Amino acid sequence: MGKVTGWSIVFDGNQKVYRPGETVSGQAVIKVEGQINVKGVYIGCYGLSLTKWSRLFQRSTEEDSMTLETYVSRNIRVVDQNTVLDAGEARYKFSFPLPSQGLPSSFEGEFGAIRYFIKLELDKPFPAINDRYYTCFTVLAYINVNDVIYRKSVSGRVEKSLSKALGLGTAGHLRLAASLDRSGYCPGEQIFVNLEASNESTKDCGLVKASLVQLVRFTASSESKTSTTVIRCVLGARLAKDSKVVWQQQPVFVDAVPPSSKQLTCQNIKVTYALVVCIEVPLGLDLTLTLPIKLGTVPLGVSLPDPTTPRDPGQRQAAPSRALCYVPCQAGLQTFDQSHGPFVYLSRHAPMTVYVDQKSAARGGAAALQTTPSCAPPHNMNTSDSLLAAARDEAATTKGAEAATTNLCPTAPPLNNGGAAPPTYEQAVASALTPYLHQPGKGCVLMLVFQETDAEQVRQCFRQNLPNLMLHKGTILSYSLQLQVLPPSSTSAIFLHFQSAPTGLSWFQNMKLYDPALTSRWWVMLGENKLDLGSPGRLQDYTAASLVLMRRHLAFRPDRNYTELRQRLLKQSLNPTKKRFGGKTVLSSANVTFLSGDWSEFPAKSEELTMVYVQWPSVQDSVQYRQAFRTDPDLVQYKQLTQAAYTTIFTCGFAVGDVNTLTDLHL
Repeated sequence: MGKVTGWSIVFDGNQKVYRPGETVSGQAVIKVEGQINVKGVYIGCYGLSLTKWSRLFQRSTEEDSMTLETYVSRNIRVVDQNTVLDAGEARYKFSFPLPSQGLPSSFEGEFGAIRYFIKLELDKPFPAINDRYYTCFTVLAYINVNDVIYRKSVSGRVEKSLSKALGLGTAGHLRLAASLDRSGYCPGEQIFVNLEASNESTKDCGLVKASLVQLVRFTASSESKTSTTVIRCVLGARLAKDSKVVWQQQPVFVDAVPPSSKQLTCQNIKVTYALVVCIEVPLGLDLTLTLPIKLGTVPLGVSLPDPTTPRDPGQRQAAPSRALCYVPCQAGLQTFDQSHGPFVYLSRHAPMTVYVDQKSAARGGAAALQTTPSCAPPHNMNTSDSLLAAARDEAATTKGAEAATTNLCPTAPPLNNGGAAPPTYEQAVASALTPYLHQPGKGCVLMLVFQETDAEQVRQCFRQNLPNLMLHKGTILSYSLQLQVLPPSSTSAIFLHFQSAPTGLSWFQNMKLYDPALTSRWWVMLGENKLDLGSPGRLQDYTAASLVLMRRHLAFRPDRNYTELRQRLLKQSLNPTKKRFGGKTVLSSANVTFLSGDWSEFPAKSEELTMVYVQWPSVQDSVQYRQAFRTDPDLVQYKQLTQAAYTTIFTCGFAVGDVNTLTDLHL
């Protein structure tokens, strides 16, 4: 009795993103061990949308609310009936033209999804169970922000009256006016907001803020649900009484999110976006102004033919006039784990979206549409490992002068310049982090080092990107104004905690997108815990911290006696002493990565480093703990054992610092 030992579905040209009217073609590969009797081998191309959920207080006899729509459903037989598949590798070609109209863009949401996939099925004789394999691809509907309707400015104005205490009379009026330069954008671009908020009252109001909001409406069995997600938020100053707040061309970055829904394509899932500006009103309803926008799939300056417009068969498609790439969506998605009929649950699937690289566009570079290649991913691939490996490659590339072959898009997979193959689509999907889907982990600490002269710019950057930190559930552990990790530079350092290394890396990538110039001058190191040490302590309880960086002796091989003695001293002496002085270990990492900056002068490579970060109730507690290593015989012995395996490169204790200067909610 034979069996399938491997399979893959490879798209021609390694293409993973398609437009309506294009042809999805490639080949399915099956590796067989022994012989397999089949009634047939089928390859199908499907495009479906499913919305499904259970009602509140639903009886067991009642069915879930559900609607299924079909856009593409084609199935071909590539092997005749009653055939024996011999041992070895078999390849079967396929080609499926997509309809030129009526195809919605791929999407994954809380209560439904729009999904396109290739299905490979081995139909086996009874009682054997058929083998089925699936590979997703992305379809992007044609929404061209070059159209006149999307190039018009959008504006609005609202006002409201404020009541006095207990509603006795009017305290004055609030007025809010805002405008955008246009209504159509693509991920990677910036929305420039002009705003004027006026407080003509005797009451102080809260913050003025602008948010990019995704609104998704799901319909199933004549019922509907709505999901609202804040993609990005910019916080402004507080609006005091008898004052104004004015924004001129305030940028709001558009993250890599799914595009808006195209009209008359999908009836059960509708994705819309809006730029929502508001004034916070204490003890009352906020004054809110909603400016609807469209997120498209053809950016400004790019010429792509409309698939619904007839054209001469001999006419060639115009090349894009600015850098453009496809990347996995990093926000605006949620996991949908329902199935029904031909619509099956496929884990680790993130649709791709168009992404505009502003830096490349400014250079005037022209690039063809890029997608990541497709091949079978390694079975032992770990999300954290792949992310950090990519970060190491990026840090190595950016040392010294920027190379001419640097990747055009900061979130796109690296270009293949004759070296190792770029990551597969599946690897890129695994690396696609969204701030709302937090990766589980054992905790990590990110050390951000910068020149003291950049301190004010860094504080401003942190304040303006506080929502990014909150969405990643990050915690600022400490802010040291003088921490000379890289002598002879005069540097400051910020330490942050995240629940996993991928989440920490995602936060840093968002910071790079916000201010590439500033972040290019940072040195960033990330350490990931070997064991789960729990959440860090509250800053009001821990006002000091200590950092130790050690280089491991890679040639050192501990024997059994060494290991047992060190573990005994750790439990009997080190941990109780640390507890006596109130110490809390936040990080003890043997997995350290250089994410950014030139670390070539640092006396250790990342793979040799161990990083330890401990919180203390006070600086004095930290000092007394270190002094105990000179007087306690057990701790002296533990230190000697540690020195046999490690060389201490850097150690210091410092006050936590004024973290509030980084989280002040003023621009």
